[in-house]
Amino acid sequence: MPFHRTIPIAALVLLAACREAPEPPAAIPGEPARFLILTGEETDPEGVGERLRSTVGGEFAVERLFPEADPSDDPDRLAQMFLVDAPDGRRVGETVWDAAYRIRDETGYEKVEPDQEEVLRPATETATERGLCFVGDDLPAPTYPTWSLAAMNVAGAWTVSPDSGRGVLVCHPDTGWSDHRDLDPEALDLTRAFNLVDGGTPDAKDPLDYGGPLMNPGHGTATGSVIVSRPARGQVTGVAPAATLVPIRTARSVIRIFDSDLARSVDHAVRSGCDVISMSLGGRGFFGLESAVRNARRNNVIVLAAAGNCVRSVVAPASYDDCLAVAATDVNDRPWKGSSRGRAVDVSAPGQHVYVARRSSPSDPDSLVEPSEGTSFAVAATAGAAALWLAHHDLDRNTWVGAVPLQDVFLQVLRDSARRPPHWASLDGDYGAGIVNARSLLVWRLPDPETLVARRLAPQSELSQLANVVDRDPGSLAARLARRFDVPREEVGAVLERYGPELRQLAIEDPDAFDEYLDGDPGTVSTARARDDLQSRASRRLAARMR
Repeated sequence: MPFHRTIPIAALVLLAACREAPEPPAAIPGEPARFLILTGEETDPEGVGERLRSTVGGEFAVERLFPEADPSDDPDRLAQMFLVDAPDGRRVGETVWDAAYRIRDETGYEKVEPDQEEVLRPATETATERGLCFVGDDLPAPTYPTWSLAAMNVAGAWTVSPDSGRGVLVCHPDTGWSDHRDLDPEALDLTRAFNLVDGGTPDAKDPLDYGGPLMNPGHGTATGSVIVSRPARGQVTGVAPAATLVPIRTARSVIRIFDSDLARSVDHAVRSGCDVISMSLGGRGFFGLESAVRNARRNNVIVLAAAGNCVRSVVAPASYDDCLAVAATDVNDRPWKGSSRGRAVDVSAPGQHVYVARRSSPSDPDSLVEPSEGTSFAVAATAGAAALWLAHHDLDRNTWVGAVPLQDVFLQVLRDSARRPPHWASLDGDYGAGIVNARSLLVWRLPDPETLVARRLAPQSELSQLANVVDRDPGSLAARLARRFDVPREEVGAVLERYGPELRQLAIEDPDAFDEYLDGDPGTVSTARARDDLQSRASRRLAARMR
């Protein structure tokens, strides 16, 4: 029976006025969930487990999210973060977000968020069905595999710096690596490799034996080839063929991924001594992923991520201010149709019809090369350019003593040296400063770090994070949220501190509905429909707050 027929009008009025929905019934077996917790001070998993059992009830398997974090030297609070498996974590009628809010309220912990892997799936499926993502054959692929290198003037960079990235370690969280003629084993450092999919083993080889909707076997091999393939091996040449790749098997899909595993991959990359982290995947993100990326920047690692495919919104970790976000262009220097875009994007690189090493199943030959598309390849190429830049200037992250993190210097030069086609000004900054120009990047004079405006090494506000995802000015966004949540402008921060992560997820899942909800007239049918759609997928607590 519909909700409005079973609840008296007076109760509906009371519900709308309340800031929180009432508690659901008691727990039942069979509703497992994963949660991520920031305690605020506790660093002992046994203590966290005891607190959960005594305040929430039920069974919880608790482990530190970053087991090697040192509580005595922990500016990003990694030692206070935990991954929790709860076999009976969700109660009857609860969404996983409602369960997270309840656990946070009952324990008093600083943050509690669900750890989910399906965030990008709805928007990706919808975009693909509507023909808004992958473009197929509407723009023929060039016949020569090195066209993308030419678009970035990589050969010019090699003449400036013949070392081609030698000595630089590029960590690569993805699906792992596989045997392929265009991915030379000598270009891989398997002693630092890591496998989070199979429980933290050192073997990051991709078995290629899984499939299904939106699965990506072989994706790590394809993106890795864009970074380090060596010209003498096959048809693909990487941007930095003398650099070394450290594969980190993080997921089977680049859009169905646990953010906790990605956060651990970043942490492993920092502890393994990598100079660059290239991430051709993403999701909603959470406080631990943001902290891990910030910790990498603090340690002078250059961190880059793909802006996203099909979903329009820039996804995490690319949406974080501490991470470089890369969008994709086509063979005509135009934005690739499926690329995410917006204020969070720093730069673009070729991402449509980029030739890659392709091996998607164990039976595939180890010599197949074909054009592919996605911001995955744009960020991989930009990571290769970062390796060239570090090697050319002999910049060692372990000895860098500049006034700002090394990444900030690279970002400034990357933007200043980017190639701007005549039409670039008409793109309103949605695709960053321009297209990566590897030669100009290397010859561009390094700025005096003392003259750079130091960006804070501090947590990014929920308002700023949501603004990056929905591509809005933070001030304008705050004004709209104040209206939608019927609170004064100065209280928007408190609303977002609680509901910001879930709002980001809703914005990624259905950007059109979220835009209509923000901008439309509440009295119109279209805006009411958008609000109802968002409320139907939101937690009961958030839905009760939305106007």
